[in-house]
Amino acid sequence: MKKIFLFLILLPIMFGVFAQNNIGDSVVNVIDTTQIVIPIKVGYDSIAAIADTSSTLVVADDQESFLNYNEGIELMNNNDFDNAVSKFSRAIAQNPSFEKAYYNRANAYLKLNNYEKAFSDFDSCSMLNAENSVAYYLKGFSKFYLDEFDEAEQNFQIAIDKGYSEPNIYYLKGLIQFNKQEYQLAIDNFSLVISLDADNFLAYHDRGSANRMLDKKDEAIQDYTKAIGLNPDSHQAYNNRGSVYRSKKDYDRAIEDYTKAIKLKQDYYIAVNNRGIAKYEQGKYKDAIKDFDEAIRIKREYAYAYNNKGLALYKMQNYKDAVDEYTKAVTYNENYGYAFLHRANALEMLKKFDEACEDWQKAVNLGVNEAKEYLNLCNE
Repeated sequence: MKKIFLFLILLPIMFGVFAQNNIGDSVVNVIDTTQIVIPIKVGYDSIAAIADTSSTLVVADDQESFLNYNEGIELMNNNDFDNAVSKFSRAIAQNPSFEKAYYNRANAYLKLNNYEKAFSDFDSCSMLNAENSVAYYLKGFSKFYLDEFDEAEQNFQIAIDKGYSEPNIYYLKGLIQFNKQEYQLAIDNFSLVISLDADNFLAYHDRGSANRMLDKKDEAIQDYTKAIGLNPDSHQAYNNRGSVYRSKKDYDRAIEDYTKAIKLKQDYYIAVNNRGIAKYEQGKYKDAIKDFDEAIRIKREYAYAYNNKGLALYKMQNYKDAVDEYTKAVTYNENYGYAFLHRANALEMLKKFDEACEDWQKAVNLGVNEAKEYLNLCNE
């Protein structure tokens, strides 16, 4: 599963203070599974029992398939999905064109997170009934959860063309476009969700994130504020709005939002780290270090907080301790190019030029272009 929230690198002066504006531990745009809810109401159609099994009367040839189907429905309603799959499979074996059995077996597979088999059964539904728009939507839904976004989008479009118009399909299309960095298209789809469902918290929140990626800060704040109004307990929305305020250098509001996020989720190390960054950017380095230490206490392997603590120590001209923090950062994330860059800069201040050059080279190898200028000095 992907995650939808943003992670930005800020470069105040010559250093990169690393901020996480949502869940996700890499410098990429990702979908946050804590925000995504299954946007379908899975209905388990029940067909009334056709006959009393004790009857001696002659019954229809597909009697057993309906009985197995009904038993599968009952098992589904009792959350016994494995056994429900078995019953639906028997019904299908007895009646290979039993569309509802495929449909409900697919829903059982969804509940079991078996998206490959769910897709296969929804595909069978669409072959049995080519005008079944819901089947195409659910084929796309299954592909979405398999991270096969192109196929998901294709099936969503077929579903729409066949008449499926529930808000959730446009929301998922928006997530796919966000993941593809097609932010304006994502905004368009999130806006369509909102036009169909004015109280859709997720659509407002994620439209805010897309607006933010286009540097539409005021629009992002408006969307996050609306999302908070719809869901005052969303720690992510407060954290994200705080990051927009921070990007506008409105540090007091940023810190206020980060603090609200932390109150809602006391172990929310991301917001603690971000609050530390806001204090860092205010020049309050000791206060920033307290937040970075708290983030580390919550998540010991949180490389970004070690890096940020190192930056604050560097600003305080405590180069030796800064090196120690950068070393911890690269210990937990050996591909953390900026931490190598920062450690090299601190080593240079300690006149450890050979070690600094080694770290600048590592930073360059990891794609940090800022390190090239320093590395050129090593080659003179």
